[in-house]
Amino acid sequence: MSSSALTSRIGHTSEPGKLAELRALAANGELRRPDVLRAQANRLLHDARCYDAFIQPFVTQWLEMEQEQLIAELEKYACCVTDKGGKNTGDPLNLVLIGMPRDIYTAFIRAGWDETESVTRASAWKTMKSFMSGGEYRYSPVSNLFVFGRPQDVAFQKARENIHERNHLRLWMARATYQGLPVWIGQISRDIGVRFTTKTITTHKIDPNVDETREYLLENLAYAQSLKAFGYVGGVGEVPIEQPRGNLTGDPWFTDGYRLVLWVSSRPTPISSLETLDWRNPYAQERLAQ
Repeated sequence: MSSSALTSRIGHTSEPGKLAELRALAANGELRRPDVLRAQANRLLHDARCYDAFIQPFVTQWLEMEQEQLIAELEKYACCVTDKGGKNTGDPLNLVLIGMPRDIYTAFIRAGWDETESVTRASAWKTMKSFMSGGEYRYSPVSNLFVFGRPQDVAFQKARENIHERNHLRLWMARATYQGLPVWIGQISRDIGVRFTTKTITTHKIDPNVDETREYLLENLAYAQSLKAFGYVGGVGEVPIEQPRGNLTGDPWFTDGYRLVLWVSSRPTPISSLETLDWRNPYAQERLAQ
């Protein structure tokens, strides 16, 4: 897409001063820089007129669900992501988020996450340099995985010590709302290393305990005061450690089968005000066993 086309799309609802700024950035080529484009996109997401012009009309056309209806719908969704053709399954869909796009972005940025870059020659080269040096690459891209027949709508990552180790997640907006807010289905995993493959040269190896990574996100967002409420639903199906399943690159994973539901907030919410949604209880069986 050309710089002028980007200016037209991003500046559609902008104030005159902001539109002039966008045109200046496009003229000198700065608008094509990932960090500049990301900053302008985030500004747009936080613009009330953007919400009125683009997001609200879509949200009001989606199916508003009551609690029990939403739980049933979430537990009917596919267990896992797929490849582009939809024939092979991969990582478990172990997340549900409730919130507007601006809430999602604000919540994760406050908690120290970064949106990933798209896969391009430039980002592939930066990834390779980080791989060789062992350095950190905060915006390292993730591969496309598919739900609802499309790749992720947004992906975030939280860098750790180097590019070999990171937490990353992907989100897809579902065609449903709860209390007027969009519902998202997602997948989170933790990279613990890099290995070579014949198809993609290198790929990240994930921690097989995907539940631990799921619970890390709950703690991370709660301590960042980015959560209003949390709970659980089923839908993935239990996968015991003795009989793990594999993702699309062959890494094993196991799970208790639950999806973590996170109601995010763009306004800081203290942990003392965090609400627990009484939907499903993944720890009920452990308590009975004790």
